[in-house]
Amino acid sequence: MANTEKRMDQTENPYFWQRDGICLRTFEETDRLALERILLQTESRMEEERGISLPSCEQDAELLMEWVKEQTGQIWLAIADETDRMAGYTVLRNIDERNGNADVYLTVLPEFRRKGYASATLGILCDYAFKERRLHKLCATVIQGNEAAEGFLSDFGMLRECVKKEMIFLNGAYRDEYCYGLTKEEYDFQTAGEKAQGAEDKRCDESAGPDGDTDLLKSREVKTAHTKKERTETQGNRPDFWHCGDIRLRALTVADCVFLNGIRNESGACRMFNDDVMLPGEGFCIPGFDEEHTDFENADGRTVFAVENDRKKCVGAIQLFATDRKNGTFSFSIYIAGAYRQKGYGAKALHLLLEYGFRQQRFHKCNTVVNEENTASLGLMKSLGFVYEGTQRDMVYYNGNYVNKIHLGMTEEGFE
Repeated sequence: MANTEKRMDQTENPYFWQRDGICLRTFEETDRLALERILLQTESRMEEERGISLPSCEQDAELLMEWVKEQTGQIWLAIADETDRMAGYTVLRNIDERNGNADVYLTVLPEFRRKGYASATLGILCDYAFKERRLHKLCATVIQGNEAAEGFLSDFGMLRECVKKEMIFLNGAYRDEYCYGLTKEEYDFQTAGEKAQGAEDKRCDESAGPDGDTDLLKSREVKTAHTKKERTETQGNRPDFWHCGDIRLRALTVADCVFLNGIRNESGACRMFNDDVMLPGEGFCIPGFDEEHTDFENADGRTVFAVENDRKKCVGAIQLFATDRKNGTFSFSIYIAGAYRQKGYGAKALHLLLEYGFRQQRFHKCNTVVNEENTASLGLMKSLGFVYEGTQRDMVYYNGNYVNKIHLGMTEEGFE
């Protein structure tokens, strides 16, 4: 297909947002007239706004441009040709970092249609969503009757996944809404197929069976289904996700904060976890950090759990922090009170946190740093499958000596 061949040149462009004679950029004042024309097109507004809106006013384009500047959860970009004329616009919205999906919408002025502008735009957005934002799926919706949009999405490789009956009321009748989707795996599969020409293409076709690529897609779906089944079986039949044997994770309470404050003032633990000895403090003092994190308040991005044993006693805490949604990384810290160590509480709590990070929050890698002298933590990390990644020399100073820091990591594949 012509539109897919254009995707192959993406690595040759020095500017990510430019491809095949078009460029995606922010809205500019010079775009106002073109935007007014788009707003006057009934079919474009009908598709975007799910119905026929009132006639466009003179200031609508200007108000829309100002509104776009204020958006934080959506990405609005103008589609510009080689002379920087606005040819249309595109929107990446409903971005769900946790589940890895987003909706895409685009419209092109009539004189720029059927010239590859839409396919080049969607190709750039796919590369951005899948290869830079680490999303898993892009979705699009089309109102029944827009055959041009349906044909474009199908040619690009999007699959119609469902038909939502009688969702839109237009011209005295209800119309259906068609939902299309494209996963990263499908996009990568298509792109790899476009690059593998000649004999390689022939080999792939032969291995696809009588139904061609459809069978390959089905085989990947079966593989995914098996993976999900295996994950469900390994998770077990726990009635509460946060239970693991004789411990569970729950929200912090004020009473927990008082108890945990005593652990922080334990000099041995301080040296291992905080690289320092804390100044003397009263046991009943509640640090501001803990006050801010009861009931999963996480103003600074940290989610703190109390570790509770089967006697409903708080024995320590574990926290999820340093989360990077874009690159899919996170870290943690864990501390167990001295009287409850060497009982497996730490390992079970960390397993639950890793399961939550990898299987529920869609993170890709967990990173941690351990002082070289903290042999207990190093042993715990090794038993859970963390991999040694390097040593920073003389990074911590206490007891009159410099101590190395050990860097360890675990990917989602390693956890599986």
